[in-house]
Amino acid sequence: MTFMELCRILKHYLAWVIAVPVLCAIAGFAYGMLTSSTSYTATASIDGSTYYNSILGYAKSALDTSDYGTAESGYSINTSVSDKTQSVMVEVSGKDPDACVETVNRVIADVQSIAEQKLAYDSYDAGGGKHIIIPRLQVTKAQEASPVTVSKKNKYAAAGFGGGLVLIIIVLILVSSARGTISTSESLERKLGVRRFGPSPEALATDIKLACKGAETLHVVSTSKSIPVDTMRACIDAAAKNADDLPARTYIEYLGDRPSGALEVEKSQNVILAVRPWKTTVPTLEETVRQLDIAQASIVGWFEV
Repeated sequence: MTFMELCRILKHYLAWVIAVPVLCAIAGFAYGMLTSSTSYTATASIDGSTYYNSILGYAKSALDTSDYGTAESGYSINTSVSDKTQSVMVEVSGKDPDACVETVNRVIADVQSIAEQKLAYDSYDAGGGKHIIIPRLQVTKAQEASPVTVSKKNKYAAAGFGGGLVLIIIVLILVSSARGTISTSESLERKLGVRRFGPSPEALATDIKLACKGAETLHVVSTSKSIPVDTMRACIDAAAKNADDLPARTYIEYLGDRPSGALEVEKSQNVILAVRPWKTTVPTLEETVRQLDIAQASIVGWFEV
């Protein structure tokens, strides 16, 4: 299948190409809404403006060596450092807001304790064995947890749209290939080996007159049962209004309705096929040509209904 053929298929089934991705996007959006959840984040910090560089290492040491049960309780603990305020910030996220506040305050208290102990120890050594009074670090504890809604509805909607688009393209390609749908005049000309008549009533009349060369009888054979006889008759009548010397008798039939040997088209040398793109398939076209060969009839052209 060429790119141009794919484009024709997508254009013909444009409603499906639009509807399926949109419906998948709506389904993805709804799924994202249903699966969205709310978590809570509590924040506490230590002001390190006086002992900034030392506190950074102490805070990391405290968090690395302590076990706050995050794996069992579902909490996540994150630390961040602000160069602007020279402070260490600890965030605890989880489903229970009260537990988040309790945990983050416990963590920051441990960080404060370890940092102050190590600051006192380092200051004692630096002072030549003399005790130096280290002021307590300024700690800002959490009072309440802030809700954070985690929703992936937009991501699911985008994924649904993209997946739906890929799905409908694959389905249309498979269905068109399985049915052998004929969508272009070029495809028909390659299959039949005869040219197209028309498409206007005037051109159709001229083509029939040249092909039949004064014959008294014209046979119009449908390539699909879905093409109404009245529609084919209307096309021939419209052509007849533009020419006086068309065949006097016109037979219109669908070969699938009659058994072989009971066809009006038997041994006719003036057969034109009525074709409807997207309705005429390769199997039905080949079967029509096969029956005409058996009936020893000759196809002189085809026209689009």
